[in-house]
Formats: sequence, structure tokens, C-alpha cells
Amino acid sequence: MITRMMVNSAVFVELADVQDSCTGVGISRRRMCERLKEVLNLREALDPCEVEQLVDYCFRSVVHKESTANFLTEIADKVKHRKPSDIDAGEIINIDEFSVACSSIEKVKFATIVTLFDADRQRTSLERLFTPYMFKRYIRHSHKLDRASLDLSSNAMSGSPQNKSSHNSGLESSGRVSTRLSCLSASEPMTMEEEKFAHI
Repeated sequence: MITRMMVNSAVFVELADVQDSCTGVGISRRRMCERLKEVLNLREALDPCEVEQLVDYCFRSVVHKESTANFLTEIADKVKHRKPSDIDAGEIINIDEFSVACSSIEKVKFATIVTLFDADRQRTSLERLFTPYMFKRYIRHSHKLDRASLDLSSNAMSGSPQNKSSHNSGLESSGRVSTRLSCLSASEPMTMEEEKFAHI
């Protein structure tokens, strides 16, 4: 599932055509329409107006996470007299919405994976009982690293010599923590999204 999500994220970068400070990187309705028209080019069953309706419906379903099989949503739309074309010009499909839509047929949902690896989440007794041992080790290690990085960042902000000495001793006692913090402090390479829009 994760490798498929990596592939989907690469596809998202290729499809993304919008980037600004407010909405971020995303896929516009115009790009979805462009791609769907290419896909449906050889099918004569739908005229241009019907294709536009299809784009509106699908775009809104992804952005607002509306299920096409949700009967209550369909009824609510009819009651509100909501037109399919009433889409905000600034609306885009962001990478989270794209990932959720791509993983909608997975047996394990995207949100479930994120929740499983959330070390700060309170776990029930049954979950703790049935969680595999190796998975527990990963969660504990992640939780320790998060706490260590938070402590060190707060010490760095305070700027007191005593905090700096304890900060240095903490780094020496844990090679893994120092490696992680050096990675965080170092200048990170550009992401795929940044590389793409840097060339535009």
C-alpha cells in the first residue's frame, strides 16, 4: 500500500498545476477536465457538456470527500438546490485528498495507517494487547525521538548555558537522536513539488 502511495504521490506532482501561498500545491478543476477529455476523446457517448458535468461531479467528490454512493449526501444536495457547477475557482485537489481518493479501494485506509503510527495517540488496552512486538518497538522509538527533539528545540530557544550543556550531553548519549537532529538542522533537498515548480 505504501509503495502504491509513493507512486500516486509522483503522479500527483506531475498533475499538479497550481502553487500559491494560500492553497499550496494542487490539481485544479481545469487540469482534471483536460485529462478527462483526453481519456474520453475516443468515446462518443458523452458530449462536451456532459463531460463538464462529469468533471464537476468528480472534482467536488474528491475535494469535499463526498461518496457517490452516499444517499444522504445526494438528498442533501437536492434539498439545497446545489448546482454541480457551483465550484469555487480557488478550490484545488491537494495531495492529502488525492491520496485518500487513490487509496479508497484499499483494504486498509490511508487515515488508518497515519493513526497507527501516531505515537502521541492514546491506545486502548485491546490494541496494546494485540499489537505485534516489533511494531511496538517502532512506536516507542518514534515517541522517544519526538520527545528528544522537542526538548532540544525548547532548550535551544531558551539559550541558557546550562541548557546548552545538557543539550550537548544528551546528544552525546544518543547517536540516533543526534543523527536525526543534524538531518533536521541541515538544509534539506528540494521536494519533487519544489523541483517541478522551480523549472516553470
